[in-house]
Amino acid sequence: TGLGSLDDGDYACYSSVDFGLGVGSFQARIGVPAAYAGKQVEVHLDSTGGTLLGTLTVQSTGDFSTYTTQSVGINSASGVHTLCLVFRGGYGVGNLDWFDFTSATTTIDDNVAGWTYSGTWGAGTSVSGNYNSTGHWSQTANSTASYSFTGTSVRFYGRSGTDSGIATVQIDSGTTYTVDLYATSVQGNYFEWGSPTLNSGSHTIVITVTGTHNTSSSNTWVQVDRLDIDQ
Repeated sequence: TGLGSLDDGDYACYSSVDFGLGVGSFQARIGVPAAYAGKQVEVHLDSTGGTLLGTLTVQSTGDFSTYTTQSVGINSASGVHTLCLVFRGGYGVGNLDWFDFTSATTTIDDNVAGWTYSGTWGAGTSVSGNYNSTGHWSQTANSTASYSFTGTSVRFYGRSGTDSGIATVQIDSGTTYTVDLYATSVQGNYFEWGSPTLNSGSHTIVITVTGTHNTSSSNTWVQVDRLDIDQ
C-alpha cells in the first residue's frame, strides 16, 4: 500500500530503520503529472526536523497513477534511526508507491595506498579510458594484486582487449573465480567481476594472473583499474 494525495507539509515517519554500515542514495517509485512536477521529498533522520540527508526533486511521470523509480544521492547514514519523509512544494507532490536505500559505495583506484602488488607489474598514470587514467598490468603467472577492505560486496574493474588473459579472483581464501578479461575491442574502466554478498566486516580480495588466455586472445595481460566497495 502506497501513500497518496501528498501535499506540502505532509510527512511519514518509520521507526527502527536499520541503515547498516551505511547508505548512499535514496530511491522512490513515484507518480506525478507534468503540471505538478518539481516538488520535493525530504529525507530526515530521527524526526521531521532532524538531520536532512537529502532531497529528491520529483520529475514528471505523466500521471499520478504512472510510476517511475527516481533516485538522489544522500549524505551517508548508518545504524538504526527513525526515518521521516517530508513532502514540500505545494499541492500534489505525488503518489508514492515505495522507497528504498542503496548502500554507500567507495571507489578504490588501483594507484592508491593499500594495494599490494606481488610479482611483476607495470603501472601508468596516463592510460586513456581508464578510471583516473591509471592502471596496473601484468602477464606474469602468479603475480597478484590484493586489497583489504570493509564492506558487504566488491566489484573489480579492469581493462579488456584482444590481448587480455585470464585471471582468478578470491575473497578471504574462499572460492576461486576464473575471470576471462578478453574482449573484441579495448575497454578501460570495464566491469570484470562482482562478489556475492559478504558478511559485514573486513575482507581481502586477491586478483591473480594465471598466465593463460582463451584461443581468441593474442596474449595473457591482466590489468587492474579500480574496485567498487559497498558498505
